[in-house]
Amino acid sequence: MRAHLRRPRDLSDDERAAWCAMQDHQAAYRTPFLSPQHALVADTVMDDVWVLVISDDHGPTAFLPLQRTGDRGRPLLDACNDGDGMVQRSGASLDVSGALRLVGLASFTFGHTPVVADGLCRFHEARALSSIVDLPFGFEDYAQQLRDRGSSVLSEAARKARRLAREEGDLRFDIDVEEGGAAAILVRMKAEQLPPVERERFLAAPVGEFITAAGRLPASEDYESILSVLWAGDTPVAVHWGLRRGPLLVSVVPAYSTALARCSPGLLLHIELLRQVEKLGVTRLELGLGANPVKKRLRTGTQALAAGTVEANPFRLVARRARNAGRALGRVGDGRQAPS
Repeated sequence: MRAHLRRPRDLSDDERAAWCAMQDHQAAYRTPFLSPQHALVADTVMDDVWVLVISDDHGPTAFLPLQRTGDRGRPLLDACNDGDGMVQRSGASLDVSGALRLVGLASFTFGHTPVVADGLCRFHEARALSSIVDLPFGFEDYAQQLRDRGSSVLSEAARKARRLAREEGDLRFDIDVEEGGAAAILVRMKAEQLPPVERERFLAAPVGEFITAAGRLPASEDYESILSVLWAGDTPVAVHWGLRRGPLLVSVVPAYSTALARCSPGLLLHIELLRQVEKLGVTRLELGLGANPVKKRLRTGTQALAAGTVEANPFRLVARRARNAGRALGRVGDGRQAPS
């Protein structure tokens, strides 16, 4: 086994192609968060972005994008990250702890990793369910599913939409806008929603710069930044930033005007997004972790994500597991549970 830390910009075309091929081969890796393009965008706005490249005599076996602080690694843009971990070649046997030792890293902490049998699976400490909405037959079929299960969310949203239009002006939804000032509006709205500690962490991350840089990339089936705005009259009342890879759109940062919370602009934006994603070729919206009631009411299913830490020192791993033994891993915010 060989391991090297490389800047995303320094990866060769062959290495990027191998990375994409690994994503295509394993459905769980097909999130835009794990694409080489995402790492490349991160590399343009942050100076601590690296990729751990693990290889053998046959070529690359795994790619692990990370931000490095001293000897510790963490996911890219982790203040608003909903997909992290590694992609690896099918059938490869990996010693991730050994790879960290080879490049001088003490640990890598992850929080939203696909639950698959890869090099990270033995380091899973907690799992949680991420909400998804599948729309293989379009919005009308999805809406009928909601009605069939007795949900009133669409009728409630229609009433809220009429109220918002009366109070603020006619509603308009733009599913994919040029960045302009929308990224700054999104960041401001999101910061207003968050409690102080989370707000400070969110504002410390270069979210606006990341959105701008991602928007400059040519749109492709492998990676595309989608910025959506719900307007009432001439006023933006909710903004959504998502990342698309093929038929999957991942919700990264949704935000709404807290002054208009009585009209549920965040809910209205999500419903319009679901109504129109077919225009983008999207058949699945991934809403992410969390106990947000909007996610629960709109979702058609869930998928498991894992959290944990890879320790380069095996004794530190044993100590970590001893500390975690018998500890309740449940979190009120995202419903994590210890893996069974």
